[in-house]
Amino acid sequence: MDMFVINRYLAVDSSGDQCTKEKENLQKLLQKIEERRKQKKTTLNALQNETGYITESSTMPQGGNESESVSKKKKKKRKLSDANEADREDVKNMRITETGDVISNDAQTDLIKVDESYQSENEIKDSNEVDNEENLPESEFTVLGSDSFAKKQKVKRVLPSWLANPSVVSVNLKELHTTVDDIGGLDEDIVAEMKENHITHLFPVQAQVIPWLLSSANKPSMYWPSDICVSAPTGSGKTLAFVLPIVQILRKRVIPCIRALIILPVQDLATQVYKVFKTYCSVTNLKVALITGQKSFVMEQQQLIKINSTFGPQSLVDIVVTTPGRLVDHLKSTPNFSLKHLRFLVIDEADRVMECIQNDWLYHVNKNIYGIPDEPLVGELRGEFIGKYTTPAELKEKFCIVTPETKPLVLYYLITSHRWKQVLCFVDSQRAAHRLSLLLKHLSQGNLTCAEMSSVLWRQQRDEVIRRFVDGQIDILISTDALARGMDMPNVKYVISYDLPKYIKNYIHRIGRTGRAGKSGKAITLILQNQVSTFQDMLKTAGKNSVRELVVSEDTLLPFEEQYKSALGQLKQDMEDERNSLLQKMKEKKTKKVMAPRRKKLKLKQFKPRKVMSTKT
Repeated sequence: MDMFVINRYLAVDSSGDQCTKEKENLQKLLQKIEERRKQKKTTLNALQNETGYITESSTMPQGGNESESVSKKKKKKRKLSDANEADREDVKNMRITETGDVISNDAQTDLIKVDESYQSENEIKDSNEVDNEENLPESEFTVLGSDSFAKKQKVKRVLPSWLANPSVVSVNLKELHTTVDDIGGLDEDIVAEMKENHITHLFPVQAQVIPWLLSSANKPSMYWPSDICVSAPTGSGKTLAFVLPIVQILRKRVIPCIRALIILPVQDLATQVYKVFKTYCSVTNLKVALITGQKSFVMEQQQLIKINSTFGPQSLVDIVVTTPGRLVDHLKSTPNFSLKHLRFLVIDEADRVMECIQNDWLYHVNKNIYGIPDEPLVGELRGEFIGKYTTPAELKEKFCIVTPETKPLVLYYLITSHRWKQVLCFVDSQRAAHRLSLLLKHLSQGNLTCAEMSSVLWRQQRDEVIRRFVDGQIDILISTDALARGMDMPNVKYVISYDLPKYIKNYIHRIGRTGRAGKSGKAITLILQNQVSTFQDMLKTAGKNSVRELVVSEDTLLPFEEQYKSALGQLKQDMEDERNSLLQKMKEKKTKKVMAPRRKKLKLKQFKPRKVMSTKT
């Protein structure tokens, strides 16, 4: 894992002197080249005068022999070639690169040595025009495609210094050397709360980041603050690394206002971080709010701002945990919701949040803080950095090559033969999760407890499924990528990618559900034969060269053949029953709509009693 410290205001170019020296060397080189060209031109003119060479602009005398003229010109061309041979020997050992660097094989010589290919076309143009004139077509049209173009040199991406030279932190989550008492700057009640939550030692990223953040807060106000970027394996304790310093630094505030804003990509991750903040804010006077759309907009507004008849609008919270879309809604529509006093901006799962362009949240955040928009960088080049796809050392990865027919059976064999429990299995769609869940139930004949997870479930249903899985009541949980990122589910021992993920980052976040917080874990990916090269290229992108193959022979699957056929038949019947049931419900709904009587709205009108006029006769 890596920690990058970014100075936002000081731009120091340490390569300025080196660049100046390179420019001076290049200037000297160009001067020497020009001198060499003048010498060659002088030699060429002297040779022409000596031999009486007839140039292209000269006219041929009338009655002259054309064949003799051509012969003389060819002889002259050979003489020019011999005259330039010596120069070629002098200049063929040195190459001038496009960047101006000179690579020399003889540092003591003063001669300018250039590539053989550097012979000016202008210097030999006179000698070649005669031969070229003979080869011109009669129509004298220009021949297309005759020019040769040099291959452009590929531009090398250059990373900024802070990104190319990070502070590398250990990824071994079992060798813990820093206790919670070793960290200076944390108050005793916060340390006691950590021990209450069974935290006695800090993970490497926590031991590195927490002291740095605490020390940066104690710097004099004349120093501009620096940003910090952390790239660490999932499950390595990044959340606590920013929660503890923020709570410690802000706890001495006097007037509540929003001083910390934590942005996460989805509601589930925001809820998870909110609970951690709430735990450690309980020993302070700090207030934290969760703004993700789980409550009504009006209720969230009442949770954020209070209108005091004496002092006017007041903030009720110090820390806001939110998602990008909901944050923009409040910045636009909640009166007196302000980030003017913001001190900490935390972008968790930063790569995913920055890809989220919902309502252009970054523009609105910058506009609210500074009153000016954030201008994007045009043509910015992104490079690679150490630790971009880091995974914990305790995580063991393997892959297994299967066929489409035996794929479900291989999954069942791996789980039952090794007696695996609390297995998290990823598929690429909600339909696949449903079908695979039913198939495993029939295969195991009720011996395996299976459940499915996808975005079609209500939040309460998802919470209940996760709770049962964490408690060990569910043996295998089949999920889409809804659970692939950031969710902290303890005791996940095995992760199986039933369907190959499309991108390397999806693969990293899938396998990151296990091997968390120093615990061992195993990740297995099932791939088809035609997916092997794709999977290997994906691993190369992440710098992974140690993922070994897990071989499951067809002979080991033969005892389950009849059981598998029966389970497939039952699955087919289940899907047919579900389809018929859905059609029946749609018909009933349509029938009720057609047969429903039309109710007329009766308007009650109040009549005033009329006065009866009596007439006398």
